[in-house]
Amino acid sequence: MKTHSIWSGPWWQQIRSESMDRGRWLVVLLGLQSISSFVLSSYEELVKQHMVVTLFLTMLVGAGGNCGVQSAVKVIRGMALGEVRLLSAALAEQAMVGLLLGTVISTAAWLRVWGFGMGVRNAHAIALSCWAIVVMSVIAGTSLPFALRLVGLDPGHAGAAVQVIMDVMGCLITCAICSVVLAAASSVSQPGDLLHVPDTLDDVSDTCLLYTSDAADEEDSVDLGGRRIIKKKNKKADKIRRHENKQLGCRQC
Repeated sequence: MKTHSIWSGPWWQQIRSESMDRGRWLVVLLGLQSISSFVLSSYEELVKQHMVVTLFLTMLVGAGGNCGVQSAVKVIRGMALGEVRLLSAALAEQAMVGLLLGTVISTAAWLRVWGFGMGVRNAHAIALSCWAIVVMSVIAGTSLPFALRLVGLDPGHAGAAVQVIMDVMGCLITCAICSVVLAAASSVSQPGDLLHVPDTLDDVSDTCLLYTSDAADEEDSVDLGGRRIIKKKNKKADKIRRHENKQLGCRQC
């Protein structure tokens, strides 16, 4: 009796064919996704100085990937049903959708950053990055199925491809926008900054304040919240005054 192995039948051939087809794409996308590490290494100083970039980078690239996949799936479904035929018409529609989605999602991102106590400046940087990523991801997700069909490839691979592309582009957009916004804001004096520190000792006033708890009986003292402040005069100024008084006393004699 002749037996047939399951590994040589049509069932196995279909699995092997699909695995090879998908595996090639996944290996290529794995290599492309590693580009994001080079992007982050080029902005190493930004990441070190501004922790907000690291904290919200996953949120930003995730939002871009989700929006891009949604647009790609919509276009692929429209291609299969014959509802989507022209790239220009699809781009015009999805561009408007992307602008609206970018505004809504970036507003939510701003509120999230601000709600976590990261400050208004950081919220602005993350919100602008989010808006740019969402708009770009929608355009990429709409265009990629047409590009794959144009070169003779399966448009169904657009979903995974746009996810990886937006991971890389999301890192690049976030680092670029945050470096500009945060660097520009850092150059402007913010409320709560340290007071001016004199360059030399000559800039120091002759009178300084000495905080002490044992100054209750001092004549030249001021009460400040239960504590005392003695007005301590500069030694150089006292020496000059004593010298002037001595000369005045000699003249009177």
